[in-house]
Amino acid sequence: MADQEIMRQAAINEAQTAILQESVIRLSPDAFKSFVAAVEAGPSTASPKITERLQRKAPWEK
Repeated sequence: MADQEIMRQAAINEAQTAILQESVIRLSPDAFKSFVAAVEAGPSTASPKITERLQRKAPWEK
């Protein structure tokens, strides 16, 4: 009986995890087209200021 309870609890936990990881986002057709275009456009180029900051050494590395 204890093994059945362990399996039941494991199944419940997995089901809850699957449900919690699912997200539904509702968009109008125009908003969806804009979203797809943004995703397919790929990354934009970073500004020179951000690039410079990311290349700086941390204060403790100097």
